[in-house]
Amino acid sequence: MAWEEVLHQIGFGKWQIVVITFFSVAMFGQGIMSMSQTFVLYTPDFRCRVPSCDPEGDATFDGQDFTDFAIPFWNKDDLSVDQVQQKRCERFPRVADNGTTCLEDDFYHDVAQTEICQAHVFDQEQFWNSFIMEYDLAPCASLDNQWPFDPIISKASFLGMSYMFGQLIGSLLGGLAGDYLGRLVCFEIGLILTVIFNACVPLANGFWVYFVLRLLSSVATKACYICSYTLLVEISGSQIGLVGILIMLPGPIGQIFLSALAYAVQDWKAIHYWNSAFFVLAIPAYFWVPESPRWLLSKGRVERTKKTFLRGARMNGKILKEEDLYTLAHTADKVENLGCLSLFGTFTLVKHTLIIYWTWIVCSMVFYGLSLNAVNLAGNIYLNFGLSAFMEIPSYIASVLFVDRLGRKTLLSISLLLAGISCTCAGFIDVPWLITTLTLLGKFGSSAAFAIVYLYTAELYPTAMRNSAIGTSSMMARFGSLCAPILANLTPLSLPMSIMGLAAIVGGLLVFLLPETLGQNMPESLCDVERLQHGAKPWYQWISRGDLEKMNQAKTESA
Repeated sequence: MAWEEVLHQIGFGKWQIVVITFFSVAMFGQGIMSMSQTFVLYTPDFRCRVPSCDPEGDATFDGQDFTDFAIPFWNKDDLSVDQVQQKRCERFPRVADNGTTCLEDDFYHDVAQTEICQAHVFDQEQFWNSFIMEYDLAPCASLDNQWPFDPIISKASFLGMSYMFGQLIGSLLGGLAGDYLGRLVCFEIGLILTVIFNACVPLANGFWVYFVLRLLSSVATKACYICSYTLLVEISGSQIGLVGILIMLPGPIGQIFLSALAYAVQDWKAIHYWNSAFFVLAIPAYFWVPESPRWLLSKGRVERTKKTFLRGARMNGKILKEEDLYTLAHTADKVENLGCLSLFGTFTLVKHTLIIYWTWIVCSMVFYGLSLNAVNLAGNIYLNFGLSAFMEIPSYIASVLFVDRLGRKTLLSISLLLAGISCTCAGFIDVPWLITTLTLLGKFGSSAAFAIVYLYTAELYPTAMRNSAIGTSSMMARFGSLCAPILANLTPLSLPMSIMGLAAIVGGLLVFLLPETLGQNMPESLCDVERLQHGAKPWYQWISRGDLEKMNQAKTESA
């Protein structure tokens, strides 16, 4: 009995549901963690703290009489970028700095002779205490001449990139660890380290301590995510399309919860502690979740593979005899020992890998670019962020409904083109509600593309290099996400939106050069990869439920 036939005999039931349940808890926590910086590093409007006018303790951002004569352009609208910088980061010098009075005559009112602020007052109307507010990291380019990345990347933006740097490193380490240590062991190690590092982040007492702890927690959670996703798709059988996308749902649900949590606690430290608690709930997975049989088989661990399958059959109420698994011993000898370099081993793999890498970069850049920009839209930051996160849910549901009908390639291309066109259009209009609508539509497309590209990548590569393919692809995606904070600071709006839109459109067109994987067995060797191109459905063909059942039956018979 061969691989696909064994999974068909086991079916889909309690065995997979237990795995999905534990992994969903981890995905929920990962959803919170991935976007927690939106509030943890939230930078509201701010102004200079004016000595002798502002009290020593908490000061009120607005409604003070002295701001009219102590701060340049305070009540002015339609300011240039330089004037806004002066309004936020500078103040008028005092005639005599005796520090005892706060009168209009105490200040020189010449915008050409202002002083750089050394402390700031933040607007706490929407969020009470972020890391930026607590440590006064106002994005004033003139404040810290020692910071080498001004004016393109402020300190606040750089702290936000710590998560993306960690995701880049974690993608590579997670892919390698999953292939060498096993999917489950990699998941558990990543989970425990995530809890430790994420719980330590609130103890950070400075810029670089926060950066390092946030980076380490990001490395761990990404490794955990990659290994859990790979394990899940490898035991899902004919339900791989459904499971591979639905497992993404806990992420946006976690982000919606994050919006409510941030509104309730109003403190960056509390957000991190709550986030760690959800990861703790997933740790018992080690005692309930099986190691990936595909990985065990690729390592020649035939007896443990048999035990894993027999346990899965019992849990699903199926009958699977041990003698039926005899041929797996012969299959194990045929599994090739492949690694990251083999992703470029043949011309076909080079084509697949380069296109997949670009697709991941685009998906990540657009997804994070639009997500991080949600709090910059007009209106309530919690509502805007929650709506942006909510758009992922219908995108995943739509992906589930169509991924086994249109196919992976076609749906991925449509999603990227939708995101690209929406972003491009949003950059060249000046109607706030229409910009918000197009931004949400772009988030819908990028979310759907992100969900499908995980599944599609898993189905394009053989078992022995699948985790490495997903890991290195996710690593490439971090280059896109690293660009997101930089793009968010570019002006005018047409510039970042055009960059994201054009990149997504190019990605959507390149995907058409890849083979369709719907209805085909997951490849086990390089020869299987070469055969993917043959027998694939045309990109425009609609697959009915009856046709899909026939395709699944054919997969089982050919296994």
